[in-house]
This record gives sequence, structure tokens and C-alpha cells, in this order.
Amino acid sequence: MNSLAPSSYRKEECLIGKTPLAIFCGTGGVGKTSLAATYALFLVQKNPKKKILLITIDPSLRLKDFFKLPENNPTQDFFSLSLPEIGNFDLLLLQPFYSFSKISSKTSLEKNRLVKLLMSNFGGMQEIMGMIELYNYYSSQYYDFIILDTPPGKHFLDFLNSCQKIRKFFHNKVFDLLKSFSSQKKLPIWKKILIQGPEKLLFYLEKMTGEGFLQEFLETVILIRENYQLFTNALEMENILKDPNKTASFYVTSCKHYKADDLEDFALKSQETLSKNSYIVLNRQESSILFEQTRHSLPPLEMYLKYIQEKEKNISLQIQEKFPHFSLLCFNESSWHEEIDLFIKDLLNQWKGHLS
Repeated sequence: MNSLAPSSYRKEECLIGKTPLAIFCGTGGVGKTSLAATYALFLVQKNPKKKILLITIDPSLRLKDFFKLPENNPTQDFFSLSLPEIGNFDLLLLQPFYSFSKISSKTSLEKNRLVKLLMSNFGGMQEIMGMIELYNYYSSQYYDFIILDTPPGKHFLDFLNSCQKIRKFFHNKVFDLLKSFSSQKKLPIWKKILIQGPEKLLFYLEKMTGEGFLQEFLETVILIRENYQLFTNALEMENILKDPNKTASFYVTSCKHYKADDLEDFALKSQETLSKNSYIVLNRQESSILFEQTRHSLPPLEMYLKYIQEKEKNISLQIQEKFPHFSLLCFNESSWHEEIDLFIKDLLNQWKGHLS
């Protein structure tokens, strides 16, 4: 293990690689997605007979580039992959609209513009659909391990707040309104809304919003009501995420991108919503690479190495002092090679090093 890891971290107590769920979060540019992917591959290699699913709810879908997936079918979100010397696993690139289309009660949602907008990558449903899909795959008990790559930065907190948003949306008056719409099954959709409010108001609203908008709005409201069980079932994830025997969480940062405020936000929120089986990953430490380079270098590089070593040490100590309830994992800088196999092998070896 890296020498910067805290003494409180004891391998015999480590649950890395043992929990069915692992969640990776962090700001952009720190290597979060690469670590999530190689952690999944580490589990694949270690457990050749187990079924493993890697999910990303990051709208940028960087895992598509990581695994060099084909671009010929942009709507394809599920892949069964096999890597030489590693093994087989499944990959889900969450696209909210297609996910909702597959699991909702409606066979086709293509014509509803509002549903497509809400379920777009930036329509506000990305994190909620991520929680729903996570629950569906977990509760199916088909997979032994599920690894989740979350959106960068504050969007991860939105993911953690998903259950709270679902609960508020289906609570009291909002839920009663949705129920009143969908309970009147035999009435045409326009009569349902006319029962709820003045006809003249609806006439002017239609003029303002454009032809067909209110129809689509009502269809969307009824659609959500008819599928409310999908949303409310996902509330079970709250207890699952808090169980240290079921969920491990990894907050990824780096010396270059380290921000104490972001880490504090994560720490506060995670105490409410995640298990105590949580890790801070200090990624992309440069000192190991620089050490090799200084063997045949000029003194200025040796001075820079000492500066980097001191900086990494200070950040590591700061994390241990401010966040003692987290375990610290340190990963060395791993250059992105043209041959991605080398990059993957390097990170796989570092994962193994933490558990050997």
C-alpha cells in the first residue's frame, strides 16, 4: 500500500471488493471514471464466475470512449463486453429517456416532447433515473457486483438527494392531484382537465404554450402517476446505501484538483445518506513518476520532486485530520497510453496493491 495511506486503514477490516454496490464520485478531471472502470475490471478478474455490472449516469458517457465502443447506434445503452486476460462483464450507459421507455407502462413515448425534454441528459431526471435503474438491477439479484460511476461535482449530491425528491413529488397534494387525473380512466383527457379548472384559463394557456402542449403536459402527468411504483420502489435504496455490508463509496480527488470545500460537502451529505464504508481516493500522485525521472536528471527536477512530495504529504495529512471517519487510498499518476491495455493494467495493479 502507498506510504501515504493512514495507519487507521487496516486491510483485515477492509470491505473493498466485498460489497455488492460501489459508488464512485468526485469533481471532473480527477480520474473518477477511470478508477470506477478499473475497479469493476479488478472485480471481474478476481471473481471470474461472478456477474458484474458497471453503470455510468454521467451524461458525458466517458466510459464509451474508455472501452472504445461503436458509435453506429447512439440509442444502444447496454453492452456485454469481454476483455482478454480480464473477463466478461456488462455495461450500462444510462440514457434517461430510453431507460424510462423500457421500464414504463407506455410502449412508445417518442411523440411526447415534454417527456423527451424531462428525460434528456440535462432535463433534471438523470440522477433520479440513475437511482431507479440502480434499484431495479440490485433488486433483481442477477448481478453479484454493481459499480456506479456518478456525474461529476455537485451532480453527485443531486443523485444522493434523488430519494428525497421522489418522496416530495409523490407526497400529499401533488400525489392526490396525479391520482385524480389517472383515476378517471373512462373520460377523455381534455374532460379530465376541464373538471380541474376553468375552460377559459385553459384556452389562454393553450394559446401561450402552443398547440398540443397542454395535451402533452397532461399525458406526462398521467404517465408519471401510472408509473409511480417505479419511483417509490427506488426509495428502498436509502437503506441499501446506508448499509456498510452492501455499499462502499469512493470520493475521488487529486493533488492538482483538491478542494477542501467540495470534500466537506461530500462528507456532510454522505454521513446522512451513505454507509460508513467510505473512502477518499487521492489520485494521480506525480511523485512516483518524478522519482524515476530524477535518476538521470538535473538538480531542478529533484527540487520539483521534493516540492511535489511535500505537497502530496500535506494534502494526505489534511484529509486524515479533517475526515478521520474516511479511509484514505492513494493512487499514483498513470499516463494515458495509446494502448489502453497498458493504462488499465497499471490501475489494476494499483487496486491489487491496496488489497494484497
